[in-house]
Amino acid sequence: MCRIKDCNRKLYKNTNECSYHRQIRLYGICSYPHKTVIPAYNLSGLCQQCNFRGTPLKIYTNFICLKCNKSKTQSRGLCNSCLREENYGKCINGCNRFANDKRGYCSNCIIRNFEKVKVKGRIYNSLTEKWCNRCKMLLPIDQFYPQISGGTKKAKYCKSCNSYTARIRSLCYSYSVDNVLQTSMNLCVKCYSELISWEVDHIIPKSLGGSDSVDNLQIMCQNCNRVKSNNESIDYREFINKGDNQNSNL
Repeated sequence: MCRIKDCNRKLYKNTNECSYHRQIRLYGICSYPHKTVIPAYNLSGLCQQCNFRGTPLKIYTNFICLKCNKSKTQSRGLCNSCLREENYGKCINGCNRFANDKRGYCSNCIIRNFEKVKVKGRIYNSLTEKWCNRCKMLLPIDQFYPQISGGTKKAKYCKSCNSYTARIRSLCYSYSVDNVLQTSMNLCVKCYSELISWEVDHIIPKSLGGSDSVDNLQIMCQNCNRVKSNNESIDYREFINKGDNQNSNL
């Protein structure tokens, strides 16, 4: 048996110690933070699993990145962002994101044909410009409202687009409450559930050429509107002044 006290492992070849303690003596313990003590496989200081794995294993997803101490690890003890920073550096377009490959561009720039445009959330192209998702323009940063009063995170849409959306919602709601049977009872026009969280639905979707006039707008619950998407063009409204169901395939 192994010369180490309380070790019942078999001896390694013609030595007086087991292979487990022999590896610890020669190479030390794996530098990756495992739940148990695992000996290193060679002079790299990593165990056999860490040394040879090509993709992250489930056992490693519970550990925190050794560099940023925030995200869960992907490989070599680092999270995805820290790995890209180490391998490729920052995007050469000047975005505050890490490059996605050897070309030096981040994933957003690759999707947009390497142009310096939209970047999501608080990370924008520069401290003075931001991309508006609705009017598809790069605008000065002061054209965006903060998402939280006093915060640095900016809204997705510029001030003019936000104001326009608010006007459309207000116009549609006031019109529907006065003229649509379901909405006047605070019900979804499709499933007749209570309108706790409602959205404005375009009967003919905007992607198919629909307009923003009240004749093309109806109020649905969030679930019905998300399921509908742009797969149908049906008017579910029942008008109070006519009293007849106006459902029709448009």
